Amino acid sequence: MPVRETYVGPPLIRWGAVIAGTVIGLAVMVLLSTLWVAWGEGGDVSSIADNLHWYAFASAVVALLIAGILAGGLSGIPGPGAGLLHGITVWGITLVVAAIFPIPQTLRLFDTFTTPLPQIGDEAMWATFWSLLIGLAAAGVGGIIGGALAGPDETMHRADESRSSETTSAGES
Repeated sequence: MPVRETYVGPPLIRWGAVIAGTVIGLAVMVLLSTLWVAWGEGGDVSSIADNLHWYAFASAVVALLIAGILAGGLSGIPGPGAGLLHGITVWGITLVVAAIFPIPQTLRLFDTFTTPLPQIGDEAMWATFWSLLIGLAAAGVGGIIGGALAGPDETMHRADESRSSETTSAGES
């Protein structure tokens, strides 16, 4: 009976890489957002205070791009497809974490989710929508970049090679 050649490789998602990308991405988002809040509220920069939701939008996009690059690169699975999958997974987890565990309200980063609709205004709603949509694209592009930078995974090997080495060593004993 002929032996079928099968390949044993890593799983499609490396959760350690996704978690690392998510944690670092969230940290970058909070860091940048607190910078804008501090400048807009504490300084004399009225343009930041008046457009804080757009600065938070830019912070989210940059953070998700960085998170996607890290997740795709740390996965150890080279290629744009694996990188894209890791980047989109980071985006999904970041969205769920931000919705379930809101950043302290003193930062007012997610006022959009807690303020009644008539008080939010159109610009804040659009900034939230665009940050989610463009953040998804940024995380995906970041994952593709990270996947392109990822080196080959050393755990990938052909199953028949390991099987033949097992039978050879068993036959020698």
